[in-house]
Amino acid sequence: MNSVKIVFLGNEYVIKTDADEEYVKRLSNYLDEKVKEIAPSLGNAKIPLPLFLATLKVADDMFRLKSEYEEYKNSAEEKTRRLVGLLESSLAEDETEELDADKTTQGTDDSNNTETFEGWS
Repeated sequence: MNSVKIVFLGNEYVIKTDADEEYVKRLSNYLDEKVKEIAPSLGNAKIPLPLFLATLKVADDMFRLKSEYEEYKNSAEEKTRRLVGLLESSLAEDETEELDADKTTQGTDDSNNTETFEGWS
């Protein structure tokens, strides 16, 4: 476990974590920005460590879910592109086969035959 020094709302906190130091700092900065958006005049409020750790955990959960969502979305978009490509390819093949079949049957269609046979009994 690593000790990571974080500044949050002007106060320094040292936390122990297995997470990457830059990632933890990014979480802390995100929370710091959100608090300052909501209460810009809050200043250097001292937050109890358990509350701060809980907010870091919630932010971590959100960041992880957002990352999983992006991966899922990208995967779904890629699968959709491949399926559309397969469908378009299949439809193009079907159209080609239909055109080829039409050309073949036009040459052997008896209704187009003008020959007549007489004298058959």
